[in-house]
Amino acid sequence: MRSHFAQLLTNNDPPTDVVLAEVNELISGPKAQIEAKAAEILRLKKKLEELQKERDGIQQSMEKYNTILSPIRRIPPDILEHIFYLCFPTNHNPVMSVTEAPLILIRICRLWRSTALSSHGLWAKLHVALPPYPLFDDDRYFPYHGAAMRSEDELETDKRRYAEVVEARRQLMDLWLSRSGTHPLSLSLTYMGTVSQDLLEEFQTQGHLPKLFRTFLSFSQRFDDLELDLPFTLCHLLLSSISVENVSALRQLRISLCDRIPFISSSAPPSPRTETVKRTIPLFRASGLTRLSIRGDGIAQSAFDSSKIPSTWANLTRISLDFGISSTDAFHVFRLCQQLEQCNLAIADCQDVYIDPTEILSLPLLKFLCIRINGTDLMSVLYKRIDAPALDWFEYQTGGAPYYNPPRAYGYPYCSPGGYQSSNSNIPTSPVLSLLEKSRRIRTLALDPRNFSPKDTLFSFRFASQLTHVVIGQRPLSFWSWSSSPPVYSISISW
Repeated sequence: MRSHFAQLLTNNDPPTDVVLAEVNELISGPKAQIEAKAAEILRLKKKLEELQKERDGIQQSMEKYNTILSPIRRIPPDILEHIFYLCFPTNHNPVMSVTEAPLILIRICRLWRSTALSSHGLWAKLHVALPPYPLFDDDRYFPYHGAAMRSEDELETDKRRYAEVVEARRQLMDLWLSRSGTHPLSLSLTYMGTVSQDLLEEFQTQGHLPKLFRTFLSFSQRFDDLELDLPFTLCHLLLSSISVENVSALRQLRISLCDRIPFISSSAPPSPRTETVKRTIPLFRASGLTRLSIRGDGIAQSAFDSSKIPSTWANLTRISLDFGISSTDAFHVFRLCQQLEQCNLAIADCQDVYIDPTEILSLPLLKFLCIRINGTDLMSVLYKRIDAPALDWFEYQTGGAPYYNPPRAYGYPYCSPGGYQSSNSNIPTSPVLSLLEKSRRIRTLALDPRNFSPKDTLFSFRFASQLTHVVIGQRPLSFWSWSSSPPVYSISISW
């Protein structure tokens, strides 16, 4: 750079006309170069845009051929069918919805529709939810109900809609299960409404709901896994016509024996008699039954007769009796069901039972045992007679509604062969410790502190030297599940 230009860069002196002319002459060349580069950039941008348009056109022309090369089109039908199976929900049977498998699969393309319709196993599972029957809001049903009453016309409109929905579901159920070929069926049937006199009259006039029941039962010879969550009255009407021979293929049964009647006044239909309830029990005598869950209230209690347990229960591997049986009932269950692997019992009276001193309740395969008690546990002899060498998971809980009780005394004094016993004679140790002492392989232990004193808890930890999970507190109640995953809320222990 020339010296006089450098000096002007260090101050604010005005340049002379000669300097200005000289500077303009110096930068005229670079300005021309910049304009030339800008023109070249603009030309290249236009060229790039032209090339991008040509590329997009070529790519668009290829897309229709790419669909032919799509890997999903070359998947063998058996693999595609297996993928369809994996689309099913894992915690319930498929429902009648076009947003879930398998109905959504038949709406994709002709190949998928053909594969899905020809895969009989896809249609061997179904959940049927029955709509609640419309009730008239008058004093017969809700004496203390303050809502405005519906008119007769509105009620008749609701009844017509109810009939249309039930008939539509019956037809779809018939079509659905007809596609299953000869596959064993996994079915669940629920009705979350209440039972009214008008609904019962449907069965006298052979209305739409009885027709749906008959369609449901027409597939009974292929029942493999059956779940019924119905008011007892509907459950009895459904099961009364089933013979044991027709359900010989049934392996898993979950059933609710509850009464769901909203009536408070004298117009209420009578509650089912014990004799009526017991007529539903022959379903439990299915020769192939290996898993059984019964949930209920007083109806289930009156229906259960432990002295007449079907001999076929000797084949059971999993059982849940969630309605408050007696300790005598529990004894008969343990005595007969020696193949049990999982057992869940709600025991209402917790009284001790007489067992012959030479008799041992041998349960060599039992890995999971849950006992929920109501009140003071006095079943000392029962626990001592149980021999479960493979027991891996034990839960000891308060029975849950309607069996919740305040904290209690801990039952008969317990003294093991080692001679230890609670130092406080007013608070005897829990009789269940005799079972824990023999079951040294327990890894998961769930205890309700209302059933166990702190000292009993320490004893249980001493016995179960292989513990990996501990749950202190009451676990939430739910309908019996066959899953055996570890508790969610637990403490992992390393010794």
